[in-house]
Amino acid sequence: TVKPEGSFYPRHRLIMCSEENCPDLECAICFSQFNNVFRCPKMLQCKHTFCLECLARMNVKSAEPNAIQCPLCRSFTPLPSLGLPKLATDSDVLSYLPAAMQRVYSIRFLRSKGKLEVKRSVRVKAFSLPFCPSGSLKVQIFSY
Repeated sequence: TVKPEGSFYPRHRLIMCSEENCPDLECAICFSQFNNVFRCPKMLQCKHTFCLECLARMNVKSAEPNAIQCPLCRSFTPLPSLGLPKLATDSDVLSYLPAAMQRVYSIRFLRSKGKLEVKRSVRVKAFSLPFCPSGSLKVQIFSY
């Protein structure tokens, strides 16, 4: 398998990898490709990786707000004191994304409101988008 590294512009470098040494670049829950914002690859203690958005969705519906249960092996990962977005980011997965996507944004999770928030340095109007079929979880981007 050949995976692009860096930008997808004509000068990108290619990495040769086999099934054994290439990480899965899609979330095993939603099958969306990982990115550096809401689909950021977060690694649980069991070493399974899922996107932040799916983990947030799971946490909102969970009776246990201080831990995430892995949907594959059922082991529990306690959440960091600063919240869900502070779970370890899978840097191995990030290294296979385009260079522009290897910088992770600062994200906050407000469980009580069911919202993921991104802080950006550029001026962006605040907006909210439902990304959960039930509409119980919203995404907001704020400028600070």
